[in-house]
Amino acid sequence: MSPADRFRVHSVTKTFVAAAALRLAEQGKLHLDDTVEHWLPGLLPRGEGDTITVRQLLQHTSGLSNLDDPASSASLDSELNKDIAHVFPPGELIALAARQPLDFQPGTSWNYSNTGYLVLGKIMEKATGLPLGTVLARQLFRPLGLRSTTFDAGPKIGGRFAHGYIADADGKYTDGTTLTAGAWAAGAIVSTAGDLATFYADLLAGKVLRPSSLRSMTTTVRASGPYYNLQRAGLGIFRYTVFCSGGKQREAWGHTGGNPATTDVVLASRDGSRVVVLMVNTGGLLPETFFPRADAAYCRAAAAGS
Repeated sequence: MSPADRFRVHSVTKTFVAAAALRLAEQGKLHLDDTVEHWLPGLLPRGEGDTITVRQLLQHTSGLSNLDDPASSASLDSELNKDIAHVFPPGELIALAARQPLDFQPGTSWNYSNTGYLVLGKIMEKATGLPLGTVLARQLFRPLGLRSTTFDAGPKIGGRFAHGYIADADGKYTDGTTLTAGAWAAGAIVSTAGDLATFYADLLAGKVLRPSSLRSMTTTVRASGPYYNLQRAGLGIFRYTVFCSGGKQREAWGHTGGNPATTDVVLASRDGSRVVVLMVNTGGLLPETFFPRADAAYCRAAAAGS
């Protein structure tokens, strides 16, 4: 592997999608308080589309199921066991999640939801009349010079890329690079460490969004989950507590991503002056395994800049 290799960034895609959505809001093409029903009438059952806003989709406060209930998981796993390269259309995944009741009333709590970003991607397409990949390219990839970054919803990756591997109980590895499932707006971007560093540096330095939009993006609510140093959730970006040697703690902004084949994490200072990108080409790693590596690199960078 080389730092110049392209790799699937998985849920780090959500920061890009959020930034593009905020740029569309700046351009008057959508509004953060628009409802799902406004853009996609009838997509969600039981009147739920009237109660969920774009802002809630961005911040994981919509209450939409994350497709992690036993019935949904079994259905998805069955297809992937037949064909590891199978790609679920976003509409199919949204419909599957919509069968489940909301986890909570929109805006009253927080729960990570890939489904919310699939719905958000559909709204962005409706608002622009363009495929989501084209929206991302026009709003972010091209203006920021991210030449190695693409939106690849299918199993193939162009150019030189890092393969990801799935380990079984016997320690044997299967190439899982084609495993994309239903990532789409929730995780279909392919990029490099350099492009990710550029994007987060420019974003947090205020070169991508207007000051008011960046304030909205970094206005957080309390978050919870399996990531031991995740503290607060903004719009498509998280605020982390990074643990350095000597008991010192530092704040970082970024996102993580992963599937059974690869894992990645981005940690950045609030002003974008320091960015650490870590990609590991085997998946299923516990946060306790890869986060300390990213923490250590971020602490070294922060110490060098202080």
